Amino acid sequence: MPPPREVALVLGIVGQYPMAGVAWQAVHYLLGLRDLGWEVFYVEDSGAPPYDPRTGSRTADCSYAVAYVAETMRRFGLGERWAYVDLERNETHG
Repeated sequence: MPPPREVALVLGIVGQYPMAGVAWQAVHYLLGLRDLGWEVFYVEDSGAPPYDPRTGSRTADCSYAVAYVAETMRRFGLGERWAYVDLERNETHG
């Protein structure tokens, strides 16, 4: 039986600021740690309202942020390894 892998939680603001550069800040850590053998998870719980590029403003509705995080994580093989905490509604997604 192989030894258990170390677990790394990467915290970030991918959903709060759904833009490519911000996403890469978290993704490069996730992929690098995964490649080194770590079991990785992304968690976002900043408590701040996310920016929605469709409206150009912050919003209490986190649906765009959650969809963006989900798609970003899926694209890199991390589809089941993320969580987005919506403190406004006391809900966790992912």
